[in-house]
Amino acid sequence: MFGLGFWELVVIAVVALLFIGPDKLPNFFRALGRATREFQRASHELRQNLSIEEPPPAPKPPIRRPPVDVPVSPAGEPGPPPGKAPPQPWPTAEDAERQARAAAAGATTAWPPDDAAAGTVAPEHRDEGRGGAKDG
Repeated sequence: MFGLGFWELVVIAVVALLFIGPDKLPNFFRALGRATREFQRASHELRQNLSIEEPPPAPKPPIRRPPVDVPVSPAGEPGPPPGKAPPQPWPTAEDAERQARAAAAGATTAWPPDDAAAGTVAPEHRDEGRGGAKDG
């Protein structure tokens, strides 16, 4: 009740008994009860009036269905848009083996690799052991 615990109510009753006196205490609590009841009634009426004036909730938007011209896959999911390639499936182990055989059959490996690929420096740009400085 109003967030008051038992001991708070006891303290309020003792203070009321001291200030009001034992002869006027019943009339005081009677008036307090009437005021509380009137306050609750007014609060209830106010809540009812506010709930009546509240607008009804907005209607939910209709469910959008896909257009008729969109191709549908057999699983019921829409297909790719016209003009776009369908997504490629994930590569399988067979695809990897096929690519490896094709690369092995058609590729010739040059050994030793050429200078540009191996990261070596052409002879004219090499330092011939002169301490890192080139005569010029």
